[in-house]
Amino acid sequence: MCKEPCSVSVLYTCGLAYNASYEKLKNEFPNVSFISETHFTRQVSDIVRNTKTPFFMFGCDDVIFKGPWEPSNITRKFQTTPRLLAFSLRLGREITYCHPLDRNMSLPHFQEEEPLLTWFWHDGEADWGYPWELDSTAYSTNFVKAFMRKFARNPFARHKFDWSNPNKLEALGAGLIQRETTFDLMASYADARACVLTINIVQETFPNRVYQSEFAAKELLGMWNEGKRLDTTYYFGRTYKSIHIGDTRFIDRSTDQVSGTKRDSAAGLAWSTRVDATE
Repeated sequence: MCKEPCSVSVLYTCGLAYNASYEKLKNEFPNVSFISETHFTRQVSDIVRNTKTPFFMFGCDDVIFKGPWEPSNITRKFQTTPRLLAFSLRLGREITYCHPLDRNMSLPHFQEEEPLLTWFWHDGEADWGYPWELDSTAYSTNFVKAFMRKFARNPFARHKFDWSNPNKLEALGAGLIQRETTFDLMASYADARACVLTINIVQETFPNRVYQSEFAAKELLGMWNEGKRLDTTYYFGRTYKSIHIGDTRFIDRSTDQVSGTKRDSAAGLAWSTRVDATE
């Protein structure tokens, strides 16, 4: 949960059956800019290019903020650490299992541990060495603008890079960043302040791993239409060893009472946040 105001834009796409649900969300969050996706690459480029705040964070609709975080703290970290590339909200000392790779991982050697963790991301293992991602990691806006300009043309081929959806955007950036930046440090809180609910796949680009308690999108829509929603307060203060989790809890939207459906498969103002609802 963010303790300071941020500018939030949501770029989304959905089938006709989901339109009414999005309209309810728009009414529920009037201060959020909802943008219907017509051309992912062009619209993301426009959002990044038009961002005026010094810092920028991508996010996807399966991210849950489970602990307090303050943009001012992260801003100061960038200001006092010139070589800082990224500040991750999804990493912390407890994160020792990489779900996408299905293996344990060691913590990096921390250059600083108080009040925030700092490490060389080139030396990090798995998630600890993965600085470009779309699930709640913060960057300097100037860096994002300069870095994404490199996406305009593939220097190794005569065709343009394809980053026509969030998965391709992350994969492209994750590959390029290994050789396209001199910023070699990452930082995070001592404990993760965000996690990623990994319970379904709504794209056909990458066969991402999900937990066995998979909820199909139609099933989740049915629960929403029945008056239920994800109980985000359930996750506050909870500790998981992986960024990606399968732990779900729902409540009734009208009464805020906990639903009986639960499946557990788990083994400020200087800010702009963009959320993809397409992954």
